[in-house]
Amino acid sequence: SPCALGVGRGEQLEILEPCSKFQVLLVFPGFPITTSWVYRNLKLKLTKRENNISILRKNLSLSDIAGLGSQLYNDLEPVVIQRFPEIQIIKGELQAQGALGVLLSGSGSTVYGIYNDSEKAKLACANLNGDWERIVTETIGSFSEFLPGEILNYP
Repeated sequence: SPCALGVGRGEQLEILEPCSKFQVLLVFPGFPITTSWVYRNLKLKLTKRENNISILRKNLSLSDIAGLGSQLYNDLEPVVIQRFPEIQIIKGELQAQGALGVLLSGSGSTVYGIYNDSEKAKLACANLNGDWERIVTETIGSFSEFLPGEILNYP
């Protein structure tokens, strides 16, 4: 079944070739981080890191979750970790539990790790050394898994 890649600000979905599902372990440290605070403290350099969307597209299409994990990047992460070091601790725990990629979600404070095996993801979830809220989710293979058909087919 096809999967989709969010482009632009995430509002444009691009359908990709069939890819396997993968698991995402979400970890919430128990405190919020306001997006406005992050952007007020963000100082992006003029020479930004170039994120190559075609590499992500290829990793997803080939179901190369390890390759996908190695390409994950979030410009907001350094400023958040500097102020909230617990985010780095969570990232380290997810890496120690075998996540193929680990990243701060948006401006935070949730951190996620990706896995290509549901049992490994569940085990990682159970074995995290920390009193954080956590849940294992799975990517969807089609929009019909997420939305009822009557909504998808609405004129």
